[in-house]
Amino acid sequence: MPRFGRIARVVVLDVPGVAFMDEYVAHRLVETIEAGRLLGAQVIVTGLSSEVCQTLIGLGVDLSKLQPVEDLQRGIEWAEQLLGGSREASRY
Repeated sequence: MPRFGRIARVVVLDVPGVAFMDEYVAHRLVETIEAGRLLGAQVIVTGLSSEVCQTLIGLGVDLSKLQPVEDLQRGIEWAEQLLGGSREASRY
């Protein structure tokens, strides 16, 4: 199995515009997040509507596992904080 030189420490998963999420999709989302964590990354989910969050809670999904953030911009900002830098600092 080939080894790669870099491993993602943070992944931002943006799912905007999802108006409905059934049990199948909810479980696939949680599995995707868990897979990222198993590979050593912290996963931030952005773009979930309040309706989708309520559906996830109703299906028994623990939102603390998802680390939801309201939008992509805030998700990127949080990722930068987790990585210990800012976008401006990373340009130089």
